[in-house]
Amino acid sequence: MTRSRAEFALAKAEFRLPAVLEACDLQAVDYAPETASHFDIDGAPARARTRRPAILHGGRCLKRGLAYELPEG
Repeated sequence: MTRSRAEFALAKAEFRLPAVLEACDLQAVDYAPETASHFDIDGAPARARTRRPAILHGGRCLKRGLAYELPEG
């Protein structure tokens, strides 16, 4: 029963996150070539994908994101 409550809590937090970010005038940004300056990249940038989004406020990076290279296969 505890596990189902934890899963419910995480799902609810994920659902509410966009509204919370917007209320705080924050933006979560995924990795892309034009946002690469806001990310620490583990691997080749051309094959990188977002692991943790960067958090921006008014275009200023508050928390750097993390991107990683997709494995072969």
